[in-house]
Amino acid sequence: MKLDGEPVSVDLGFSYNGSSLKYKAAYNPAFRKLSPGWAHFSNIIEQSIAEKNTIYDFLYGDYDYKSEWATGSRQVVVLKILGPRYISRVKIAIIIY
Repeated sequence: MKLDGEPVSVDLGFSYNGSSLKYKAAYNPAFRKLSPGWAHFSNIIEQSIAEKNTIYDFLYGDYDYKSEWATGSRQVVVLKILGPRYISRVKIAIIIY
């Protein structure tokens, strides 16, 4: 999102199978008092609704702002399988519904 041509916030997300997935967001601290992250997020929610997505998923991470918007949460379990060699190390995230 830009204000007078200057970037104030960015939000990287994906839409898949009726869901909007929030991956990463950031804002320019020079505009902090204007709450650019909230304004941008509001626009993204509107876009998600227009695209007929029925789920908005904040993905992982326990941040206060998520609880202000969310209607529920899911537990994320991380399973690490480590082999004897570095190249064989695998990290798998399993979402339990």
